[in-house]
Amino acid sequence: GPGATAELDSAIHWPPFLIVLEAKAAQFRFASQLGDLGRLTPDVKANVADAFEQARRAARYVQSVPEAVFIENSTGRTLVVRRDEIQRTYLTTVSLHHLAGIATRLASIQGLGLFGDGEYPWATSVADLDLVTQFCPGPDVFLHYAERRLAIQREVVKIQADEIDLFGAYLK
Repeated sequence: GPGATAELDSAIHWPPFLIVLEAKAAQFRFASQLGDLGRLTPDVKANVADAFEQARRAARYVQSVPEAVFIENSTGRTLVVRRDEIQRTYLTTVSLHHLAGIATRLASIQGLGLFGDGEYPWATSVADLDLVTQFCPGPDVFLHYAERRLAIQREVVKIQADEIDLFGAYLK
């Protein structure tokens, strides 16, 4: 509502779409990569779940006011997003780490107590996002890929692939 604030790492506003990106660079320990659940849970929370919640807060802010205003601290530049212009918001988390392939299989770790409502971000690493954006033929294809990438979490068939495998299959 009035006076609401939301922290936002990055946003791409391409009406009627909004991409909200939140980045994290928390440690992702080797034991987590090997499946140590005691370490995996806090590492995924720190690298993905916390960023997802920040992105969700920003998206809720956009939906709570007729015009959401984001102000860049360093330059004072503003991004104004009109609620009635947004048809779809893509919540994206970007990690410094590859997260051992877990980013493409978040639904499979729901038992860890994360993502309890069954909603997931498009979670990716900064390196994979860089490759996807370099080889994506255009913004419309990028958004279509984001849509497909988010849909993977809802698939009945479990897919074991990393971001680049998924993007390569998408392009093919």
